[in-house]
Amino acid sequence: MKTILSKFKILIFLIMITPTLFAQKTDVDLIVTNAKIYTVNELFDVTNAMAINNGKFIGIGTTEEILASFTSENIIDAKNSFIDPGFNDCHSHFLGYGMTKTKYANLVGTNSFDEIIEIIKQHNKLYPSKWVLGRGWDQNDWEDIAFPTKDKLDKAFPNNPVVLTRIDGHAVIANSAALKLAGIDANSTIEGGEIKMQNNEPTGVLIDNAIDLIRRVIPEFSIDEKAEALKVAQKDCFDVGLTSVTDAGLDKDEILLINELQKNGELNIRVYAMVSPNKENFDYFFSKKPIRNG
Repeated sequence: MKTILSKFKILIFLIMITPTLFAQKTDVDLIVTNAKIYTVNELFDVTNAMAINNGKFIGIGTTEEILASFTSENIIDAKNSFIDPGFNDCHSHFLGYGMTKTKYANLVGTNSFDEIIEIIKQHNKLYPSKWVLGRGWDQNDWEDIAFPTKDKLDKAFPNNPVVLTRIDGHAVIANSAALKLAGIDANSTIEGGEIKMQNNEPTGVLIDNAIDLIRRVIPEFSIDEKAEALKVAQKDCFDVGLTSVTDAGLDKDEILLINELQKNGELNIRVYAMVSPNKENFDYFFSKKPIRNG
């Protein structure tokens, strides 16, 4: 009797483990194990493993459960690290950020005008452009707190127009090439602003309304430049865990560009685009269905 009972127990055990032994595991692109994964489901469960294929989560559970159901050549042991869902920025200027990074050298916190010259040289090598632009300088941070002059800019960029905006937006320093394109000379005047002069010629520093004289000749950024800026902005967002953004104010052509890049697979971040309130945008979008991407 004991022998029969023992054989019966063995049979039952084999029946129970056979599906596990012979079950076909699903091959996936990536398995992450031994993590603390915040699922953000209805119960906000925290688990420790997941399987990903073609960029999508297809399994989540304990490490034992995932390894029992999936196989991969790429398995990452997270070593108890935290894994959060992608974050969303609910009010950003996504394109504007990219344009600022690619088209404007960051001059915040500089200690001298010489340092600024080196920064804009390096920035122009990284993002070549006819117009050399920058923003963020503050002469009060320098040992010599006097406003700079255009002389060093002229030497560094004899052919490229250069316009560098002060940190508060109330002043710019421009080189001779930029001043010439704007038609600014010793005889120029402006109400509500100032063109700094030295030895009866402009120093390159423009204050308040005088800035408009030069801004109006800076060309609009091209579609290609905006496309590059969007890709740079996307990389930076992905690097810090932002996977979707709301851009609070875009024009028609910019929204259509984002949509085209999404369709081509060049832009993968999800963008909720707010339309800037002007007549062209209203006339174009008013009778059209919403554009969805991502």
